Amino acid sequence: MSSGKKPHTEEDAHQDGEQALYLCSYFSTAMDSISEHHLRSILEESRVYNPARGVTGCLMFDGASFFQILEGPKAEIDTLFKGMITRDRRHKSIISMIYAPISARLFGEWSMELMTSKNHNQLKNLHADLKTRVQDDKHSNDQAAAILFIDTFIRNSDHGMRHFDI
Repeated sequence: MSSGKKPHTEEDAHQDGEQALYLCSYFSTAMDSISEHHLRSILEESRVYNPARGVTGCLMFDGASFFQILEGPKAEIDTLFKGMITRDRRHKSIISMIYAPISARLFGEWSMELMTSKNHNQLKNLHADLKTRVQDDKHSNDQAAAILFIDTFIRNSDHGMRHFDI
């Protein structure tokens, strides 16, 4: 690509000799000591680390649990998930939900977005938008499954979200 932008489709990636895009999603339990400072730190670290590596995504936090969707080159997703996320002491009981190749990003504009009780309505709007977008042929069944996980996360979070002012 002559524009220097990261590829948004697997076909573009192969033409440029770059790796195929992968989606990784996981669920984890926050440590009891998690604070607003920790969440702000996660967001700041992600917004520095991710753009340089072609990683995009969304992190959802309901006061007790995290659900995250990451997209990017396979090697970068592997390094981030296996080398950093699984070793992060701010959460435990990490369950990998989806790890699969994708042909187009859902979060192409976001190096990382954090959804908490403060922007819970924004998360619901995002969910509705993503549901519409995955009906497009460019998006995979794995991405549709990730959106179902978002739906479940929202429904379960409606009753117990702890407010953080981030």
